[in-house]
Amino acid sequence: GAYATDYKIGYDVVRNNVVITGSHTEGPLFEVAEARTISIAAPTANAQVERGKQSIIRWTTTGAVGPVSITIKKGNAVILTTGTTTGGQYVWDIPNTQTLGADYSVRIVSVADATVYALSNLFSIVPKPAISITVPNGGEVWAIDDGKSGSKNPTARHIKWTKEGNVGLAVDIQLKQGDTVVGTMSNPT
Repeated sequence: GAYATDYKIGYDVVRNNVVITGSHTEGPLFEVAEARTISIAAPTANAQVERGKQSIIRWTTTGAVGPVSITIKKGNAVILTTGTTTGGQYVWDIPNTQTLGADYSVRIVSVADATVYALSNLFSIVPKPAISITVPNGGEVWAIDDGKSGSKNPTARHIKWTKEGNVGLAVDIQLKQGDTVVGTMSNPT
């Protein structure tokens, strides 16, 4: 049948395969409505989104869902609630100071009917990739011939760093004098 508001249920009393005259009864009118659903396409389960970047929240709907409101949570704490939005996507500008964690979720709810909603799987906020040089850390004096046999300091100098986030598998190191690159080492081990 079609979606409409004028449905009702009628019934008759039957005995010995014979409808009892005058037993027909009809119930009140009710509505048969189309199914209305929201499905979250992004972020996906276990997604990792970087703080300081934009994350696009995407959803699809079936039926007449209308405008929605979006709530982003870390654990049980509400991080952000949007106003009314439409269009199947919302751009979240993740602050550089956003707390890291693997317990973030999104809830999207129809503004017209709060019983129509979707909850995302958990996703993570991860740090932006960053490298911090720890050696040399300023003030050291390295001679040009350090590490060479016969020099005053035959011990090789090592550049050391720490990393945060996913910086990848390779690091290019540049030796600069002022703003001029005077040497490069790629893929150091």
